Amino acid sequence: MAERTDALTPADSGYVLNFPTDGTSFSVRENLVDILERELLGPIHGEHELLPFSPKQMYLVGLIAPVKLSGADSSALDLDDAGDLAEVRLDEDGVAQGRGVPTVAADENEADAEEDDIEDRAPKQGLIIPASMGLRFQVPDDLSSFNVTASWGMYETVETDEVTKAGRPVRKYQRTPVEEKRTIALAALTPGRTETVVLRDAVSLRIDRYDDPEYGRLLVEIALCNDRETPVPIPSNMWMFQTKLLIDANGAEAFLPVRDVLEQDWLEHDDEVRRLDLQYKDRLEFAIGRTCSADWVVRKGSRRARSR
Repeated sequence: MAERTDALTPADSGYVLNFPTDGTSFSVRENLVDILERELLGPIHGEHELLPFSPKQMYLVGLIAPVKLSGADSSALDLDDAGDLAEVRLDEDGVAQGRGVPTVAADENEADAEEDDIEDRAPKQGLIIPASMGLRFQVPDDLSSFNVTASWGMYETVETDEVTKAGRPVRKYQRTPVEEKRTIALAALTPGRTETVVLRDAVSLRIDRYDDPEYGRLLVEIALCNDRETPVPIPSNMWMFQTKLLIDANGAEAFLPVRDVLEQDWLEHDDEVRRLDLQYKDRLEFAIGRTCSADWVVRKGSRRARSR
């Protein structure tokens, strides 16, 4: 990974690039990835950014909704009246769906074209903005503990000195960064039972442990959950943005690959699959994300990761 720089782009663009602009394909790729992350995940303007409109209109990924809608009376709360990602469903089918905010699909109310093949039509059903995100990873069964750092951004509406043409105060969205770190002892996790670790304000971690004695490893699944219940419209401070989980074991190479054909004897009858396994034996995967992407830090040549 290239080192960041505070250098600005040419004056006509006004966009700040965080990596050197030396013209190489590597620097171009690094800046492109960084720009996409800032634009889609955020925050664009720093940890304490102030936005003129709802962050739900800007950031398309890394968003966690409240777990449940409790009703429609929201007169006593600071409401996010700048618009949501999608229309919230209040019908019985929407309420009966899973954990998260039920919404109407963007094309659910559109008329069907006469020439459309009925078999090719998507089901007419609501979507769910999830109330959790997480990942699954594997560690040796002799590991005593690991660390979890959960971080996210919370946006609240604040009044500014600006006024509208009608003389009403202009309200903007102020971001507050949140970070919580916990050390999880593996001995405190019971196989087959979900453990809950409360972080703050009805935000918690849920952790599951599965033992695999054949290969001397433990499978751990951990989720960051937004357990808030909220009325409709949903207040802006009930959403969690830029949600991230960082797992480490104090710098130790303690995280095992999901599948390592050099160390595990997997039964495979397909000759082509066996050839592919051998060809990609050094392209290891160390975590599987759920409603998120997973990445890891691994030393060159090592078959274990330091963090994910």
